[in-house]
Amino acid sequence: MRILVCPCSYKGTISALELAQAIAEVLAEKGHSCELAPFADGGDDTLACLQQVKGGEFVYKEVSGPTGIKGLSRYLKFPDHAVVELAGASGIALLQEGQLDALGAQTEGFGQLIRFAIEAGARQIFLTVGGSASTDGGTGALRMLGARFLDGGGSDIAAGGAALLSLSRIDLTELKRLTRGCSFTVISDVHNPLTGPEGAASVFAPQKGADAAEVALLDRALAHFADCLESALGRQGRDLPGAGSAGGAGFGLSMVLDAPIVSGFDWLSQELHLPEKLARCQAVVVAEGRIDSQSLSGKSVGRLIEMARQRGCLVYGLPALVEPGLSAEKLAMTALTSVAEPGRTAGLKEVKEKAAMLFPDALD
Repeated sequence: MRILVCPCSYKGTISALELAQAIAEVLAEKGHSCELAPFADGGDDTLACLQQVKGGEFVYKEVSGPTGIKGLSRYLKFPDHAVVELAGASGIALLQEGQLDALGAQTEGFGQLIRFAIEAGARQIFLTVGGSASTDGGTGALRMLGARFLDGGGSDIAAGGAALLSLSRIDLTELKRLTRGCSFTVISDVHNPLTGPEGAASVFAPQKGADAAEVALLDRALAHFADCLESALGRQGRDLPGAGSAGGAGFGLSMVLDAPIVSGFDWLSQELHLPEKLARCQAVVVAEGRIDSQSLSGKSVGRLIEMARQRGCLVYGLPALVEPGLSAEKLAMTALTSVAEPGRTAGLKEVKEKAAMLFPDALD
């Protein structure tokens, strides 16, 4: 049987390409033929997966990380466009657990990369916004592009999501000058709105270190930011699918840069020719750091399961962890097993061992 090996990364530990190669090695030993399609849908590893298939030139720059610590990041340059990844500059995978800053983390490094791309001549820019460490509505990135977010006294507000509560006025004069002649597309890995029980703070801020009180504060801050920005621009956007991606960066970037928000899965699957690859296979292996209820919120695992079922393919899941209570049956998978134990990191050795258990015999 021909099997499409289509994992996302184990965030911060094993890349999508490394996972695909390790799984394919085990399946080949068992007599299966494999087609590798390491995948990302706007978060970590998006640039690596894209560059493997489409080429392009990596441009490396030093930028400010999500808590201000400088580090090396990159964007992907093509002759007629550029792709800039938030996760590599402002992502949660850049931080250790003790470094999380739910209220103060920001997206300035992402904005610095976008500015570098513009100053290098890019005029069509794709912004992939998954994997964020912050809930700042994208204001850090927009600040690096010239936007000013001012309090009632006319001073710049502090960085981070909590500071949005002190926002009084937005000045986009310099940003409009810098971005004149540029077009942007926001590539989102989820379809959540900006605020409310399914919004950026409620759903994603806890994994960024926020407790219940901080989640409520951040949700209020994003709602206030939306009030200010929507009033300034004269249009609504907080309920757009994907507005809540990357701590609300989907909303801020889409509104200010007049950029459509598109599904990361749809966009990257076309760029990587995923439908054509899937049509050649009878089974699919999916993986990510943790399969949970969020995996079905427009993320690649849920979309891959849906696509595979429509084509009559078997689906096997090999994530690092699985949310308690979820099963292969509930997720409409053929089989599902986690690689790591809670609190422990999975390595390639464990991936291969569990892959061998998931496929004990050659498929008929």
